[in-house]
Amino acid sequence: MGGDFMKRMAQRQKEMRDRLVKELKFTPAQTKAYDALSKKENDSRMKLFKPGGPRPDRTVFDKMRLDHDTAMKKILTKDQFAKYTKIQEEERKKRMQRMGGPGGPTGISGGGKGI
Repeated sequence: MGGDFMKRMAQRQKEMRDRLVKELKFTPAQTKAYDALSKKENDSRMKLFKPGGPRPDRTVFDKMRLDHDTAMKKILTKDQFAKYTKIQEEERKKRMQRMGGPGGPTGISGGGKGI
């Protein structure tokens, strides 16, 4: 993966971490657990992308997301997890708009009638 992409991804992850810590009012123990989970997941994700290799199947990422949510349920309280899922949905919608998916810019695949 290119250096610029990695920098943007790291910045987005930091912004998300900071948002979750603030909005969900993480305890120090929750912050530590979240940071450990994120590091483990980032390391696993990086192993999936080999230079010149094929892109991993979508199901691999779906499983990683489900595993992440399961781990987050153990870290967060019920109320925090409910807020977390709302934040995740907001972020998913933002990503879809950036990529031109449903609700995204018109003229880009899935975002409108096209050009």
